[in-house]
Amino acid sequence: MSFLYPWFLFALSALAIPLAIHLFDFRNSKTIYFTNVKFLKQVVLQVNKGLKIKHLLVLIARMLFLLFLVLTFAQPIINTNNSKVYPSEVVSSVYVDNSLSMQGETAEGDLLQTSVKVAEGIATKANFNSKFQFLDNTFSSSDQLVISKDKLKDRLTELTLSNESRSANEIFDKQKHNLTRTSNNAKANLFWISDFQKSNFYDINTLKLDSNQQLNLMPLATSKQNNVFVDSVWLSNPFLMQSESNELVIKIFNSGDEPIEDFKIKFFIDNVPVSSAVVSILAGQYTLAKINFSISSVSTKLCMLAIEDQPITFDNNYYFVLHATPSINIVSIGDNPNRAIEKVFANESFFKMNAFGFNTIDYGKLKTAQLIVIEGVDKINNLLWDYLNKHISNGGTLLLIPSASATTSTTKLIYQKHLGFKPTMVENAGLSPAISMDKPDIKNPFFSNIFESIKDNLDLPTAKALITNLPGSKILELKNEVPLLTEVTKGTGRIFLLATELEDSYTTLYKHALFVPIMYKIATKSISSQQQLAFSLNQNIVNLFIDNQTYTDLFTLENGNKNYVPEQKIVGNSLMIYLPKEQLDAGYYYLKHKNDTVETFALNYDKAESKLQYYSTTELKEIFSNQKNVKVFEGKSSDKVIMQMTEQEQGIALWKYCLILSLLFLAVEVVLIRWL
Repeated sequence: MSFLYPWFLFALSALAIPLAIHLFDFRNSKTIYFTNVKFLKQVVLQVNKGLKIKHLLVLIARMLFLLFLVLTFAQPIINTNNSKVYPSEVVSSVYVDNSLSMQGETAEGDLLQTSVKVAEGIATKANFNSKFQFLDNTFSSSDQLVISKDKLKDRLTELTLSNESRSANEIFDKQKHNLTRTSNNAKANLFWISDFQKSNFYDINTLKLDSNQQLNLMPLATSKQNNVFVDSVWLSNPFLMQSESNELVIKIFNSGDEPIEDFKIKFFIDNVPVSSAVVSILAGQYTLAKINFSISSVSTKLCMLAIEDQPITFDNNYYFVLHATPSINIVSIGDNPNRAIEKVFANESFFKMNAFGFNTIDYGKLKTAQLIVIEGVDKINNLLWDYLNKHISNGGTLLLIPSASATTSTTKLIYQKHLGFKPTMVENAGLSPAISMDKPDIKNPFFSNIFESIKDNLDLPTAKALITNLPGSKILELKNEVPLLTEVTKGTGRIFLLATELEDSYTTLYKHALFVPIMYKIATKSISSQQQLAFSLNQNIVNLFIDNQTYTDLFTLENGNKNYVPEQKIVGNSLMIYLPKEQLDAGYYYLKHKNDTVETFALNYDKAESKLQYYSTTELKEIFSNQKNVKVFEGKSSDKVIMQMTEQEQGIALWKYCLILSLLFLAVEVVLIRWL
């Protein structure tokens, strides 16, 4: 046991005062004469004996009152096994989580307010000359300085929610870096006040501390976990045409502990309510809602899905932008008589199809094409390859289909020279039996918004592969695991490679129902940079389509009255913007060059913040069970957390018990004098 203020123990000398009063009787005696004192003497003896006992009890009660009163001011403390008392010169780093999930409610207010109370309690309980470093999710450079306890309290009054979120290792590394720069003491006392959301602290089990580092985890739990948010949206028909009906598919998630019935979603276009949907969602599950709509013009449409959900409100609005599908220019080059590619794209008005033979190519059309299809790779000359390379570098899409009549050596040379891989050609492929295609994997991102499910007994096409080792990600595959269609990303462009020729003797793919949606998907990927409905603030880079004209000035982002000049880079027809996340909020942004709007896009908050799964106190203790210098606090209120923190840093305080005992013995003294 130790004392916070041991100099108060000098006051124990006051115990000599009641003792001196008891030992020395300062009253003057007075003699009274009686005629017969035989019986009176016996009575006097009995009274004196009772008085001695009473005076002794009063003395004991009085001295104990003074003893515990002095101990109350000296503040005795029992040092616990987990106590780590740091000298006042050690700088403590206090991290307060101010991510958006800290909107969750507790009995004392929202989580952020409770966190501030805990941080203020840390400062209040510290010694007068203690030094601190403050840290929140913004990692502000101004917070690297060492500050006093009063300055820490002032800084906490300025704390607001931020759309930034940090992982455990990011926080730990930042605290170590700041302490190393400003303190020569090797010891570190770290405090983390957070809801410990699993989506952000996914790496907390990899955290390793040195023996001279003390980490104090202060998890704050919400009184009720409840949040509904829009996860993503897409169009059932990727082609959005003026005055034609389309369907918006909404993936909405319930991350709460209870199911939700009859939940309403409102759909706005250009701030005008268009339609709504009502859904029911199981706890911890998602559902798909569908809304039919149409647009009356080809202009850019600012769209929003709005829900009403408490207490987490930052994700109640989901922003996205709809662009009417522009005409997709497609050029098909080949001498294939069945013209399967031309027939696919001739059915829709927004496809502008141009077909040429290898000897009749209009190279001017190639410059404006989004998708180029080559049927007969062996016939591509150097001039055509120059155009194709420029097309890919500008973000275009290329579909290459081999020819069975080509020589093996010529085909190998072209693939190796221009695509960088050595194909394995199948000799006499026409004589080999056709292999049935395997069922497409609907989890492949390529098939998103195409298939919801595929029947197991679906009659699939067959093919004879001319090439057995196509590079890139597999889209279609034969039963013998030979890739039939793959996708290769090259810069901002992409190349689709087919392993067979589109002829009856080699495949039935082009006659199958799967062929049309697959070709449509390849075509839409050629303008995918224009079709992304929304971006997330957790993305470091946003790619936006721009035309190929020369831009002399920097692009700016405009959102209401705010203007930003982000870090940027032009690659072909794509503008890469590095998002200054700490400065941005969810909403619509206009990409401007000088005073002209080049593109409009939408940003939404990171959905990881909307998922209300937290590490419990028990889970945190299990994670750090082998690290004795990590303390996990328990407590449903800020006062309980602060009390536990005080006990760890200073031990178990006994002054309250001393005060109670002091008052108790004062009451005993009164009772003895009054009634005994």
